[in-house]
Amino acid sequence: RDMQAVYERQGRKMHDYKNQIRTMQALLKKGDTQAAAALAERLTESISVEMAAVNTNHPVVDAVLNQKFHAAREQGVSMTFRVGDMGGLRLNEEETVILLSNLLDNAIHECVKAARQGRKAVIHVKLVQEGGKLIFSVRNPVVEKVQVTEGTGLSNVKAVADKYGGDFAVSCDAEKFQAVVML
Repeated sequence: RDMQAVYERQGRKMHDYKNQIRTMQALLKKGDTQAAAALAERLTESISVEMAAVNTNHPVVDAVLNQKFHAAREQGVSMTFRVGDMGGLRLNEEETVILLSNLLDNAIHECVKAARQGRKAVIHVKLVQEGGKLIFSVRNPVVEKVQVTEGTGLSNVKAVADKYGGDFAVSCDAEKFQAVVML
């Protein structure tokens, strides 16, 4: 569903980009190179912002984080990132998606509820490698204390952590939820 939304958004953007390029062509034919260059610069900037909000040097991590960033933004939810170089990440692609997607989907879901109540809806994401360990932390507001249960998503995250002899902890109070994975 998220990927479909990304493809639909990209299709709409491509339609707009084609019109922008046609406008640049018309400006160039008129000899107005300054206006064409300015439009090209704004378009290029807009594309780079749209496509790559996060760059960790790992294509799967980047794809998931950028997809979730855009999905959250479309629902009025902000995300802050503290990320490092994930080029040497030892998780396979499937495990990477499981780890990142499950926790971010839950955070987005809770933040949408908070935003509907007029509360600040910001997800804080930390994904770094420190001291030979991968640390992935997601912190977000909640409208009420969430009863943490071992649902499929959290069970899958725990299974990835267990496979690598890591730790997975969650905590929640009346204001915030936090999940931390250390591998």
